[in-house]
Amino acid sequence: MRPIQQIDRFLSWLETVGVDRYDLAVSWRSNGGRFIPGLQDSDTAGVERSLPWLRHSNAAGADIYVRPARGPDWPLVFLDDVGIELSRRIAKK
Repeated sequence: MRPIQQIDRFLSWLETVGVDRYDLAVSWRSNGGRFIPGLQDSDTAGVERSLPWLRHSNAAGADIYVRPARGPDWPLVFLDDVGIELSRRIAKK
């Protein structure tokens, strides 16, 4: 799957579970991995408008982060670098 297809599927899935606001950030290895905020509390159109900047940053070596915007209570939890058993225990809580 191409990266743009992965992004489209991810955003489409988020919309199906009710997420309609997003926070974007870029992390550059050259600055020690500090986050540079992009758009905060953006709608899908804002994310789409930011794609050229995100693609350029990613091609230049940055890591791109898109997540549901902080604030609203979303019906999901994202876990990164957590084993499957711990993930299941966390989800049950």
